[in-house]
Amino acid sequence: ASTNEHNYYAIGTQNTPFRGSFDGKNHTISGIRLYKGSEGSNSSYQGVFGVVDHGTIRNISLSDSRIHGRHYAGGIAGYIINQSVVEGCTVGSKVAVHTLVNDSNHHGGIVGFNKESTVQACISRATLSVSKNISTSDDYGAIVGRNQSGNVLDCIAISATVPAFNTNTHGAIAGTNDAGNLSRNYYSSCTIAGVNNATDKGCNGADVISNNGAASLHTVSLPANVSIDSRNVIATLPGNGYVTYSDGARINGTEYYASGNTYSLNYSGEIPDGCSLVYSATACTITNNTLTMAASDAIIKVGVYKDEYITHWQAAPDIHDGTNKMRSFLITTPEGLVLLSSEVAAGNKFDGISFMLGNDIDMSGVANFTPIGIDENKPFKGSFWGEDHTISYLTIDRGNSKNAGLFGYLSSNTACHIILDNARITGGDYIGGIAGSSASATLEYCKVTRSILTATTDHKTYPPYVGAILGNEAASNCRTNYNTYHSTIVYTPNYSGDHFHRHGDAFQIGIGYKTLSGNNFGDFSSSAVLDKTQLLLPEDSDFRAALLAAYSNPSEYTAHGNSAPDVSAVLNLSIPANPANVMEEPKFVTTLYSGIQDYGLADGAKAYSVNLDGDKLVFHLIGETGSEIPHGTAAIIVSDTDSITLSMLPMLIVYPFVQRFFTQGIMLGAVKG
Repeated sequence: ASTNEHNYYAIGTQNTPFRGSFDGKNHTISGIRLYKGSEGSNSSYQGVFGVVDHGTIRNISLSDSRIHGRHYAGGIAGYIINQSVVEGCTVGSKVAVHTLVNDSNHHGGIVGFNKESTVQACISRATLSVSKNISTSDDYGAIVGRNQSGNVLDCIAISATVPAFNTNTHGAIAGTNDAGNLSRNYYSSCTIAGVNNATDKGCNGADVISNNGAASLHTVSLPANVSIDSRNVIATLPGNGYVTYSDGARINGTEYYASGNTYSLNYSGEIPDGCSLVYSATACTITNNTLTMAASDAIIKVGVYKDEYITHWQAAPDIHDGTNKMRSFLITTPEGLVLLSSEVAAGNKFDGISFMLGNDIDMSGVANFTPIGIDENKPFKGSFWGEDHTISYLTIDRGNSKNAGLFGYLSSNTACHIILDNARITGGDYIGGIAGSSASATLEYCKVTRSILTATTDHKTYPPYVGAILGNEAASNCRTNYNTYHSTIVYTPNYSGDHFHRHGDAFQIGIGYKTLSGNNFGDFSSSAVLDKTQLLLPEDSDFRAALLAAYSNPSEYTAHGNSAPDVSAVLNLSIPANPANVMEEPKFVTTLYSGIQDYGLADGAKAYSVNLDGDKLVFHLIGETGSEIPHGTAAIIVSDTDSITLSMLPMLIVYPFVQRFFTQGIMLGAVKG
């Protein structure tokens, strides 16, 4: 009907109820306009049928209708009693069951009040509504308003709407269940009490778990090689592809699963020896192969991983599968780090795979850790996110072998926010706290504290490459930004090689080398990446003693074509405990012994000599921008830029000199070997 005027009277009244049988044969009734919502005795018991007493209503589809009533109003029937049956009926989305006044009770999408009768295998998309300012009414449900000692079985509410009042007598299945039986009733995408896609609002403002009396339905997205055990159909509902199961339903051909129920998962792929199957899921839990459905749609992922990955890296698809930082393999134990080391040593480069520390790790129980990635043939090519967690008491002894560090050889990857504390790292060459060698990698926001890095190899032509953060840069585009170092770099006492190296008639200790591709030296200010990098060093009397012993034996250096050092100048060479008393917040501090060649200062630099006067350090300005450092001079160079350039030096090599009486660290402008 196209009219909005009242055009229909309910079949069956309180005085003359319907007691027969009616089969709609799945035909559709539409266009009902039944407006009986005002005050008065004849405003209740409204629907296609008003009152049904020991009668049967089957297979009606109701569409495009408006039914107003005060009490006992429903799309199919207002009130059913005495073993009546409403079965296989559908109320469409354009059907509204409405009230106009307060205290209007027992409204349902299918039946308003079910007393000692049965409503089964029905579908409701109805909208239950009330006029503005209505605040007190009870028993509103998308299937039945009130179920009193009756049965509601195998019904589904889909995208139905149920209002809320000041009580919980509302629900997607029933507003109130009073000593009745609710079994295998489900709802999906309903708006209940103003909540869209409501869950846990099946009856009386909550779900009925027993027998899935009133449970929300949700989908499960499965990977191609995973299935859920098939289910037995309990009831077939009107329409194409609508059935109920004991634990869910099929709606228009799509399988749905009821919240709180469990399902068995089946995997059809292969699982190699030493590997296990791991499931992960959103909005549900999986234990072994059993899925427990939550009140939300679920996405299931599956992965097959080595058992060690599962145990030590918490490997799981979409959670810890290494595909990006947020899904990194998670390392929380020493065994996890040892596993990563052994896997890389076995040839697994983990190219593009992410790892993350989940907590601080104490490595004191590992006698001699093998660096992660030992050379260019077996590098670590993944990303490692420390998340500012600390790896402590790491011991690495590579003997005379190169690439000593937490990572031996990094390649085209990232290592960030790693804190290394109390480490003892020994190697022959390419020694760094975080990495021994790096090729096109990025090291940022790392810290190495209270650690000792030791070089052992007896080089006669060049000193070992030892760096606070990175020992050797094996390619030209490495980045080492925002790192911090507060540790000690030493040579072993039996080291008799060339502690100092000569470049352009200047002596520098062999700590802090910067190499480019092919180990060609370039200008330090242009080739080094120093972007706000910090290097912190504490006192170390052993290092000073070794340094002075080397200077006291100049034959070691003249034998290699070097000029003999000025021992008296070296004795006055120190790093200030607080460089700020020389220059306001200097960005770069280093030391230089100029040998037999004068060097010009540039880039806002100043050069100082330092003498010890009692317990005080006395600084003497010996040159600044545009002036020269005289030959035979040991100097401290301080700059307000991120690097300094000496006009006659091919490359400035950064190295620390430390005095035993310093208790505070100093900042240097580079951390690379």
